Amino acid sequence: MKIISVIEVEGAVYNPRGLDIPALLAHRKETGSILDFPGGENMDRREAMFLDCDVLVPAAKENVITSENAARIRAKILCEGANGPTTAVADRILADKGVFIMPDILATPAA
Repeated sequence: MKIISVIEVEGAVYNPRGLDIPALLAHRKETGSILDFPGGENMDRREAMFLDCDVLVPAAKENVITSENAARIRAKILCEGANGPTTAVADRILADKGVFIMPDILATPAA
């Protein structure tokens, strides 16, 4: 699997050919941010979630996918890495679009 985008609080980085994750982590460790990573381009974090992709993994906070933005999701699979990243109404919108949703309880490994 290739990762095309990573989103953090300060922004997002994107490369349609795939990001070199070890290099991105080294860049973040060195600079304190994922932004300005030489192997990708910066983009607005609010827009990165709507990139065309196979799998979207919202993994940081709850209620990030809502009735207001669920229709813009272009992933085929939503793998919930965070605790409750999708609202109940958004779940229905995504289901109607044919998006397969893997709930957080199944997607998050046990501690």
